[in-house]
Amino acid sequence: MLNFETPAQFFGRLTEKRWHIVRAAQGQGELQVRELARRVGRDVKRVHDDVVALAQLGLLERTE
Repeated sequence: MLNFETPAQFFGRLTEKRWHIVRAAQGQGELQVRELARRVGRDVKRVHDDVVALAQLGLLERTE
């Protein structure tokens, strides 16, 4: 469930790079962060940080 007072608060946290991660993961089942980073051509650490943020936004679900 999204819990933002305004759309601006939500979209303020959804950067273009984060949107690329969502698109790369869409319909792919479980993916490791390393694989997502490869697919979007970015550093694993930065993709990990973005995955955490996207999970907080409710756009990705993290598993262990």
